[in-house]
Amino acid sequence: MTDCGCDPLAPQLPSTANPPAQTHLRRRVATHATALARMRTAFGADGRSPQLRALARQSAEDPAVALLDAWAVVCDVVAFYSERIAEEGFLRTATERRSIRELARTLGYELRPGVSAQVELAFTGETAPGAPAAVTVPRGTPVQSVPGQGEQPQTFETAEDLEVRGAWNDIPLVDAEPQHVAREAHQLWLRGPTTSVRPGGRLLVVRGTVSRLRVVDGVEPEPAGHAGWTRLRLVPATDTGGAGEAWDGPTEVYAFGERASLFGWNAPDPNLLVTEHGRPAGSEHVDSDDADQDLDHHRWMDFGVDPYALELDGDRPSVRAGTDAWVAVEQPAATDDAPPILHAAPVTKVVPDGAQRYALSGRITRVLLAGPRRAVPELERRRAVVHCASWPLPAQERPRTGPVAGTELEVHATDPPLPVGRSVLVVGVDAAEGQPQVQAATVTGCTPSGERRMRLELDRSVTGLRPDSVRVRGNVVPASHGETVRQVLGSGDGRVSFPCFRPRRAPLTHVRSTTTPEGAAPELEVRVDGVLWERVPRLDTAGPQDRVYVVRHDEDGGADVVFGDGLHGARLPTGEENVSATYRVGIGAPGAVGAGQLSLLVRRPLGVRQVENPAPAADWAPPEELEQARVNAPVRVRTLDRAVSVADHEDLARGYAGVGPARADLVWDGRRELVVVTLLGTDASAVSAGLRTDVHAALAAVRDPGTPLEVRAGQVLPFGLSVAVRHDPAHERAAVEDRVRAALTAAFGPAVRTFASPVSSAAVLVVVRQVPGVLACTVPRLEPPPDHEEARVAEGLLTAAPARWHGGVQAAQLLALDPDGLVIGEMTQ
Repeated sequence: MTDCGCDPLAPQLPSTANPPAQTHLRRRVATHATALARMRTAFGADGRSPQLRALARQSAEDPAVALLDAWAVVCDVVAFYSERIAEEGFLRTATERRSIRELARTLGYELRPGVSAQVELAFTGETAPGAPAAVTVPRGTPVQSVPGQGEQPQTFETAEDLEVRGAWNDIPLVDAEPQHVAREAHQLWLRGPTTSVRPGGRLLVVRGTVSRLRVVDGVEPEPAGHAGWTRLRLVPATDTGGAGEAWDGPTEVYAFGERASLFGWNAPDPNLLVTEHGRPAGSEHVDSDDADQDLDHHRWMDFGVDPYALELDGDRPSVRAGTDAWVAVEQPAATDDAPPILHAAPVTKVVPDGAQRYALSGRITRVLLAGPRRAVPELERRRAVVHCASWPLPAQERPRTGPVAGTELEVHATDPPLPVGRSVLVVGVDAAEGQPQVQAATVTGCTPSGERRMRLELDRSVTGLRPDSVRVRGNVVPASHGETVRQVLGSGDGRVSFPCFRPRRAPLTHVRSTTTPEGAAPELEVRVDGVLWERVPRLDTAGPQDRVYVVRHDEDGGADVVFGDGLHGARLPTGEENVSATYRVGIGAPGAVGAGQLSLLVRRPLGVRQVENPAPAADWAPPEELEQARVNAPVRVRTLDRAVSVADHEDLARGYAGVGPARADLVWDGRRELVVVTLLGTDASAVSAGLRTDVHAALAAVRDPGTPLEVRAGQVLPFGLSVAVRHDPAHERAAVEDRVRAALTAAFGPAVRTFASPVSSAAVLVVVRQVPGVLACTVPRLEPPPDHEEARVAEGLLTAAPARWHGGVQAAQLLALDPDGLVIGEMTQ
């Protein structure tokens, strides 16, 4: 024995010291072995009788020692449950959901029950003759999904009334822009899939007062990505007129169906027709001082060409007069380095006639051209070629080739136009990746912009869509996952304090709400004797006359409706089945339907043809997990529902329903500081613009407006890694690789990552080495995300950036392992 009375040989109690931030408590003061050893030590202590000291050395087969062993078991059980009970009393160490729920309630925090999935439904109105012009789809109209393999049909209900018009079903974008053909243009666009223009044909391009003749080199009907258009390739231009004149004004393009010569082009040389009787009729003698030209001293009279009164050889019934009927006279240049001569003008009059001149006779077509008369280079009757029988080509517009961007869209006009405040969906194909895209927006303006066109102004910018694929769906209404249930909850009894009623179906639907700190509100309406009662967060602040109730969730997914006791909330009046409720059921992941799955109208309104969801459901959230609750529960104490510091913005955003990872940063843009909140949805999924707007509104309501606030969708950077593994021969190689893959996905998948957190090769190595069946592995090699210069690997560390200013405000980045980029090799040495 020591001076303090302690036996130095007696087993010591295990330490019950608990440093901060531990996930398990150490409060088991006596295990079975420790308790039995202490009892044996007590029996064998100095001063005990020889019989007891001898008993302490007996085996467990002795009945007395067996009794001690039984009490040691009792001590072990009591110590175990004492430790478990103590663990359930702390938020960090509790493992039971009910324990965490009750602990969180002491902080004024309720575990989030989840959020219903949201979707935009696009209705299609009937357009057949006799169909109503407008149909109202009432709020709460149910639409069911077509379930996939192993799924159950899900019901979504519209959130508001919707006026459906057939004219707003599918409004196409005006995918063309004015075509201004430059002097040296190498191509020309025509609207329409086919054209009678052939390679080698001539086109007359008229712009303002200048005209140019171009030669067609090739014809491409409906080139890739431009259905309904024809592209003409043009031979490189030569200067065919108009040099020095202004090349402006609207563009007009004409094609020609015929090519003709001027009457007299094949007239014989009058010198060859001179006889002894004299020269031919219609010729004249020309004096010449050149002795070598004795034979060339006669010519045809009036052999020149009036450029505004042409005589076409032959009968040309296809040549007509009119402002859109042109002829073009083309004449090769006298020398190779000189430009050809071109004269073009509209036809004002066409007269079929005959002529007998130049030793020729035959039918001609007189064509008078419009003035004003201008100086035209001398045309030669034998060399000039006349292009006639023209028709205009649809060349006023060309297809848009750049991606659609901005908040303004020019679409085909509808009657009536889309009203301001109307929700629409802009659908199309991504110009870069070729994938279908759906972008939701609200109409802020709709004005006519031309013949059968209107300019649509949206509250959000549309970006990255291929012009020919863009359509605006105008019959759009938001809907949420959940099915309406009407139920009599029970009978009121004024003698009972805090009466509790339970809806028979669960889980209770919760939808996003900006009026609650948690960002979600139940779809529940309770009436007592036909009078609507109000839901409140808690009853301790309610007065004795307040008709209020609270909703309390339990661990099996159900919910209880609890009323007051006459001091904290009014008592229920006594009555027979006078407590009724209208609520909706459905929440979380079951509502995550894909695009196009919602198509079954349970009650089809007259005049509605069909319904669909062009985009998948989004912004859903499952009931809060235990680990999330441990982090989010202290938020109420840290923030007191106010955003003062930058960290407060992050805490409140992370606790908002439907939000997964969140981060807040203070960014300097060169002129001012602003708070940038970056967030992603559940499991690091993409967030909709509606959720970002709701988070912004919720934060704006509880913060100082002095510092600007922006809420951005986070950027997920998928990285790859490669590692070689040596496995234990006792384990199958394929099974070990599957376990390694699963461990890395669980440790570095998007659902568990946070913004701006780096990834190191050492952290990956630790995860791989802890997998059962792995004997050794090489140092993992990290592969940075492609096309992201900011994410670099330096000394085995892959970094992600927070929100920052880089040519504009940039959202924070989140590094997540790409399953397709994970390569597991075999370690050979």
